[in-house]
Amino acid sequence: MAAFSRDLIHWTVDPEPLYKAGGNPSGLDKRYAHKISLVWNPANKTYYMFYCAVGNKGRGIGLITSKPLVNRQGLAPRCRRNPDARETG
Repeated sequence: MAAFSRDLIHWTVDPEPLYKAGGNPSGLDKRYAHKISLVWNPANKTYYMFYCAVGNKGRGIGLITSKPLVNRQGLAPRCRRNPDARETG
């Protein structure tokens, strides 16, 4: 689940998964995409989204990167921990 904003001040929750299987053009995640982790690296100001992927050729780890959006006040959005999330492992 994710939240979206046009102005980075007012947010709307979207019940859809952050990433769905089948999005990688190589077919890496053709069958499944799950266990998503979002990481912020302040050194290069980049978000990294890692996920477990299962395709027709087996399993792998997917990676998507993105630079942050900047709002009108020049502020980038911040990742916040979901208080309802459970730690696993």
